[in-house]
Amino acid sequence: MINPVRDNKVNFENMIKAQKKKYSYGNSKLLKTLKSFNLQMLFRPSVKDQAFFAKRLSFLTRAGVPILESLHMIRDQTKSRFYRRILDSVVADVSNGQSLSKSLGKFRRVFGEFAINIISIGESTGNLSDNLSYLADELKKKYVLKRKIVGAFV
Repeated sequence: MINPVRDNKVNFENMIKAQKKKYSYGNSKLLKTLKSFNLQMLFRPSVKDQAFFAKRLSFLTRAGVPILESLHMIRDQTKSRFYRRILDSVVADVSNGQSLSKSLGKFRRVFGEFAINIISIGESTGNLSDNLSYLADELKKKYVLKRKIVGAFV
């Protein structure tokens, strides 16, 4: 039987195959639920990765690089395939004229409400690079605090 978690492959198709084998009697309600299942629930980049994303985007926008090109650069530097797919979707939305905050809003569980709201405010006020820098600093503080808490437990 295919076990996507054990195989370290979080692949939607493998999950459906595994569930079909497990529930071969054809429970259509279960299959509909699986098809609407969103992989955002299984993956969330670390706070450190989120801070790097915000910091890179801040540097690039402050340097005058257009957001679309900045997103392309960040996507090309990303190692995670799932994160790259998310950034592909964000790039597609932004290239179609949607705002960055709205396109990131589709992945609220990945980027978080705080980050999306900060980016939205930055877009509406024209201070996107400053807000991204602030966001990166706050995420870095959160990362340092998490490390201290984990260190205290060990």
